[in-house]
Amino acid sequence: MGLETDEVVGNYKELSRVLWEAFDQAAWGKGRERHANDEPFEDQLMMTITRLVDSFPLGQAIKKIVESQRLDYPYNKLELIGAINYIAGGILNCENEADKLTPDVCKCKQNDKHIYTHVHEMKGPIRP
Repeated sequence: MGLETDEVVGNYKELSRVLWEAFDQAAWGKGRERHANDEPFEDQLMMTITRLVDSFPLGQAIKKIVESQRLDYPYNKLELIGAINYIAGGILNCENEADKLTPDVCKCKQNDKHIYTHVHEMKGPIRP
């Protein structure tokens, strides 16, 4: 990756700053202190539960979003940053589920082969 917030050009500098804050929380802050247990993000409890119940991170993101509405700054901001990290877990789960898709089990009602191929091409960073 290697991009620092001040290296980002155009109209996305503030988005980059917020996403770096979310990464920082997960890698070095509350996420690491309370949840990591020295495991990679994809092997942490949040992701293990996700594999079992499928909607855990999105439910947690909603909970954090709702909780943020009753808090003052900076606590509301911290809850929203936590929601970003849970949504990232949801994205990882989507990618893991896409790995299991094969044309014979695809639920798309249109062009199954195209959708299957498209899902696999999108895994990872989406860049211009």
